[in-house]
Amino acid sequence: MGDMGQMDGAEDPIHAGQASVLQAHEMTVVGVGVIDSEASFAQAVLAGIEQARQQGIRELTLCDPHFAFWPLSQEQVLTALTAFVKLPGRRLILVAQGYDHLRRRHPKFLRWRAVWGHTVMPLCLQDPSAELPSALLADRAYALRLHAPEVWSGAWVSDRQRLIALVEQVALWRQQSQPDLSINLTGL
Repeated sequence: MGDMGQMDGAEDPIHAGQASVLQAHEMTVVGVGVIDSEASFAQAVLAGIEQARQQGIRELTLCDPHFAFWPLSQEQVLTALTAFVKLPGRRLILVAQGYDHLRRRHPKFLRWRAVWGHTVMPLCLQDPSAELPSALLADRAYALRLHAPEVWSGAWVSDRQRLIALVEQVALWRQQSQPDLSINLTGL
């Protein structure tokens, strides 16, 4: 990704476009406080989805090695995701290293995806050495990241350079990923 000190939109036309997108959304950080529990993570995910809808974000990316501990089957989260994807031109992208845990732990989410699958793009990164973060990215406007998922330690990414670096890394993983998480509507 290069030296973070050289990320200057005036000198680098690639990052200039990203900076203008960041400025357009004014880097509003949706969460207050520290994420330090499963409940605060679930609240932060819900707030991130709701704010994406309110701000007109067009693409929401959820990234995690397996999504086992995400609140994807909580009714409030599914309602917020529905409100988001109902808007024209919206897309939800999932990036994982595998979906077995999601299939076992989130049957409500899978039923939701069966209805809204045309707006959801689940991708699988086959590289087991990749250190896929647990993160929610709202285009290039803001991000939520769990730094230590095993102890629910996380925060909103408010530093512009860190946000751009995270967006670029997730974009690279997306390019290296393949579509996954097929839906079996017949139950067979």
